[in-house]
Amino acid sequence: MNMMTKQTLLRPAERQDADSLAWFINAAGHGMPLEYWTELAAPGQDPWEIGRQRMAVNSGDNSWRNWTIAERNGAAAGGLCTYQIPSDMERPGDDVPLRFRPLAALEYLARGTWHVHVLATSLRHRRAGVGTRLLAHAARQAAGRPQSILVDSGNAPACALYKTVGFIEAARRPIVDRDGKLLTGDWLLLMR
Repeated sequence: MNMMTKQTLLRPAERQDADSLAWFINAAGHGMPLEYWTELAAPGQDPWEIGRQRMAVNSGDNSWRNWTIAERNGAAAGGLCTYQIPSDMERPGDDVPLRFRPLAALEYLARGTWHVHVLATSLRHRRAGVGTRLLAHAARQAAGRPQSILVDSGNAPACALYKTVGFIEAARRPIVDRDGKLLTGDWLLLMR
């Protein structure tokens, strides 16, 4: 399933990519995953280790099995995590941490779609077409099914990219902190 286009190689992620996957999910989440891993870490435990462990599992939404890596010149240049949101997904409950509730509510609205859970590129590979190539790969994975993606309304470059490839806003929810306090901006549910 490797694809060579110019200098970018797309390949399925492997368990040993967990370090890169943790970096990509944290970048896409604007630091929110690292904050959460820090809360989960035991005293003296590296929160990044929590993130790497979460990416290295065999099942679950963030599992390495749901990821595609974009490599440029032998380095991980981008990461894409996709999966099908079940049509029969249950409405999120009060057990979801406050800061994740708006995201969970938007995913609930996207039931049955092929979901782009994470799309991120490394800092030195931004604006090199890596994100566009990964989104094209996600469209092939979707095989004609509706697609969804969540994005921070303040992330202008990502919003512009998603609009360029055909995503349109379907819903929005306010961004909140871990205590439920409103922050600037909204989470957007985009669909195509």
